[in-house]
Amino acid sequence: MFKRVGVFLGSNFLTRLLTSMLFNYGHKSLKSTVDGIEYRNPLGLSAGFDKDGELTKIYPSIGFGLAELGSFTGEVCPGNPGKRLFRMVKSKSILVWFK
Repeated sequence: MFKRVGVFLGSNFLTRLLTSMLFNYGHKSLKSTVDGIEYRNPLGLSAGFDKDGELTKIYPSIGFGLAELGSFTGEVCPGNPGKRLFRMVKSKSILVWFK
């Protein structure tokens, strides 16, 4: 149920604006720069919460400065051979490619 509400709130400009007015907070002292990427605040959402990335449009409106999509596991994963971490400059994101 909560996921459906989040998807709805992130679905259009008006609901994102209203959500932001109620739940978002910003201040210039919260801005952080890490490896040349500027974040509006240091509050991040870790992997496992939204593994399918359905709520990404609402994250900024509820105060998250960054979010990690996907899942996590307590088991060892060998991954793909070679390079597995890619910086996506245009979308200001990082892709971790495992099997």
